[in-house]
Formats: sequence, C-alpha cells, structure tokens
Amino acid sequence: SIGWTLRFLHERYKLPLYVSENGISCSDIISLDGKVHDSNRIDFVTRYLLEVEKAINSGADVRGYFIGRLWTILNGDLVIKNDSDWCSLTTELRKE
Repeated sequence: SIGWTLRFLHERYKLPLYVSENGISCSDIISLDGKVHDSNRIDFVTRYLLEVEKAINSGADVRGYFIGRLWTILNGDLVIKNDSDWCSLTTELRKE
C-alpha cells in the first residue's frame, strides 16, 4: 500500500517525500443532471489520502501528494487526445 511504501522510504532514506503520478482511470459518465458523479475516483483518492495520513502520523515526512499528470504538464509533453479520464489535483498536507 502507499502507506507502507511511505513508511519504508522514510525509515530507509530519512528524506522528505512527495507522491507523484498517482491516480486512477475511470470512465466519466454524464448523468441526467449533467454532472459526472465520480464516486470511483473519489473513493480511490479518499482511501489513498487516509493511508498517506497514517504514514504522516507514523512519522513519515510527506510534503506533497500529486494526482494525475503533473510532471507531464510541467515538462510540456501533454497531448490531449480523447483523454477526459485524467485530471490533475494537488493537495497540501499539513500536520496539525
């Protein structure tokens, strides 16, 4: 799991961690109300963020969590071609 991986990397390297290129491909179906009710992607992100939170609470120095094609966008290599299944999201993680 992502939680185990973050804890392992923290214990081994003792460096700040950033999760990148993390996401899930889902078919976007437009409902009768004109909206995409994205329950699969929401569930995926929620479960992953809960695991990241557990890793942080265990001492892992996680400083960022990026979903989607962040590095592709930063590199300027993004080609959009019938690819509505992907989005980019950044989340700031804070210890409180």
